[in-house]
Amino acid sequence: MPLPLARFFPPTPEGMLQRVAAEISRPGDWLLDPFGTSPAAALEAARSGRRVLVATNNPITSFTLDVLARAYPVSQFQAAFAELASVYRGTERLEVHLQSLYLTQCAQCEQTIPAEAFLWRRGETSPYARLYHCPHCGDNGERPVTLQDVQRLKDSSSSGLHRSRALERVTPHDDPARAVVEEALNLYTPRAVYFLFTVLNRIEGLSLAAEGKKLLYALLLSAFDAGNALWAWPAGRNRPRSLSIPPQYRENNLWTTMEEAIGEWAAPQGGPVPLEKWPAQPPASGGICLFTGRLKQLLAQPDLMPFSAGVATFPRPNQAFWTLSAVWSGWLWGRETAAALHGALERRRYDWSWHTQALYSTLQPLARHAAPGFSLGLVLAEAVPGFVTAALLAGQAAGFKLAGLALRDEESILQTWWQNEAAGPPPGGQDPQTAARESIRAYLVQRKESAPYLPLYLAALAGILLHSPPATETSGYNLPERYTQLQTELGRLIGDKRFLKHYDTGAHNPESGQFWLAGQEAIPGANLSDQVEMETVRFLARTPAARREEIDNALCQLFPGLCTPSPDLILAILESYAGSDPQDDTLWALRNEESPATRRADLDAVEKALAQVGQRLGCVVHKREPILWQDANGQPRYAFFPFASAVISRHVYAARPLAARQCVLVFPGSRAKLLAFKLQRDLRLAEAASDGWRYLKFRHLRQLETVDDLNLETWDTLLDKDPPGLDEVVQMTMFDQ
Repeated sequence: MPLPLARFFPPTPEGMLQRVAAEISRPGDWLLDPFGTSPAAALEAARSGRRVLVATNNPITSFTLDVLARAYPVSQFQAAFAELASVYRGTERLEVHLQSLYLTQCAQCEQTIPAEAFLWRRGETSPYARLYHCPHCGDNGERPVTLQDVQRLKDSSSSGLHRSRALERVTPHDDPARAVVEEALNLYTPRAVYFLFTVLNRIEGLSLAAEGKKLLYALLLSAFDAGNALWAWPAGRNRPRSLSIPPQYRENNLWTTMEEAIGEWAAPQGGPVPLEKWPAQPPASGGICLFTGRLKQLLAQPDLMPFSAGVATFPRPNQAFWTLSAVWSGWLWGRETAAALHGALERRRYDWSWHTQALYSTLQPLARHAAPGFSLGLVLAEAVPGFVTAALLAGQAAGFKLAGLALRDEESILQTWWQNEAAGPPPGGQDPQTAARESIRAYLVQRKESAPYLPLYLAALAGILLHSPPATETSGYNLPERYTQLQTELGRLIGDKRFLKHYDTGAHNPESGQFWLAGQEAIPGANLSDQVEMETVRFLARTPAARREEIDNALCQLFPGLCTPSPDLILAILESYAGSDPQDDTLWALRNEESPATRRADLDAVEKALAQVGQRLGCVVHKREPILWQDANGQPRYAFFPFASAVISRHVYAARPLAARQCVLVFPGSRAKLLAFKLQRDLRLAEAASDGWRYLKFRHLRQLETVDDLNLETWDTLLDKDPPGLDEVVQMTMFDQ
């Protein structure tokens, strides 16, 4: 279940922050979250038995953390929501009145039903379509709006008083930031404004206990988010960073939103976490101490607990979230609370160079305050070159030393480890630019695969920072200018065609495609994908059954840093060699037919079949690796390379013993999908494998054996009838009975 407001929080995989906390601390230790960017960081660290001190000046983030940590049961939310629903507005129950705002008529059976959403085009005054699922006849999907829909919208558009209240609760009329609040309010249709402030007024008038109102505020906060126009249609990732209305967007049914939000807010996985407001402290067994202010203010507090390490997610610049946080804070708690984010309403610049300075402003006081040896584990989600440059440059300039990093490029997740150490001279022997070039070269030699832009960029950036002057000297830099300089230098280095060959995918973007060392000959040894395949199979062979997380953790230990294997690669390998338990799809075990003895027997059978077919076609067969066929004139016709894995790099990078289309890779059909995945993942491998190589699956060889009138000509034609992209028929898993 996703967190409430998840589209504004860093999308980190579940459990990642808990593992980061375990790497740098012990149970009972105090950890600091200096950014307070995401509730997930503090909750996961606290659930691992740590005490977490969180500093955040965003009232929306701190409120979300507070509610989630207490893990209120579903029944408590439902009771509060039922109390709200039963309030009367005139002669109507509030639930009936607010649901009527979204009623529409089924196009099929003409029954009146609630719409799930209405669809709008930017700049128009009425929606063009509606989404619904009819409980009476089953009709569902997108349907054009009717005249009744438009009229119902007009009837609910008398929101002038509500709109005025929405503005006044955030800023006074003469505040220069008033225009920004109006811009944010323009993201809401009149119907949404009417709904939200009708609900807010009723909540404030209820005689509920403070805790009951808190739960209703949580549900209303979800409606604040769902009610704006920052929901693109058709649905995409919907992670907005600016107050820019998409060309088409959906207006959600906000009563349904509040009902469904109970599942997001109530009893999150892992149960309650002790949470105290500063200066009260949670128990030594783990919990959260929440400081509602900036880190600088926290560090100035007397009797500050001695935290030994820190864990957090790097914040990403987001005008939409910070502006809406200021507006929502005012709506829920008034101007005084919104004032804490007044700067967010005035700020118009959110680019990466500005962000570098902003991150530095937080990290530099921490580096000065923290004792030597202080460790900091920071996760960066949605990694792009601009973001990683801002984060790493800010950390180094603040006085921290980058002690390690690990990247999962396909997920755009970067883990970084920092140490607070006394400044010393940089490693000698190389200037930063040479270090960047050598870092890329060393990474590609280690990987033995073409690589995307981001890991190359990271390798080069880390090389530059490692060989740059210490922070005591760089603190005099103009960081935004240094950021721009780094971006330019690294872009020029990776774009140097004399240094790197660019496998362009046709996107005409210098950051797209993959890269390899220009003019580099084959490097001995298996490439990264092949190594991951071999280690995964070894792990499965010695482990009767293992959970996906166990397998993933074991492989991450074997392949650290920029070589961290992608989850998609691991899954492709598992699906090729193993089966998952039908009762528990996270539990995997090697299939019976993948045992070493069985596969050795398969290879023996394949070698025998190739010999028999070759002799049948009048060829002389040489049974060695590769298996060679020579025709009656003594001319070599084919070279066959049988193997039971998807490890083809050792074959395709070697010199072909025969001409193009005479060399054949022979492999099990169950490897087809994995092989296709590898060829897509590594464009250098794909180029080498397409250079005259052909493919023959074990199953296709068995089929060719049965062809009655087979000769060398028909053999050559039929050889390509089962290409590697066509996967083997799904096989029974070892768990099937």
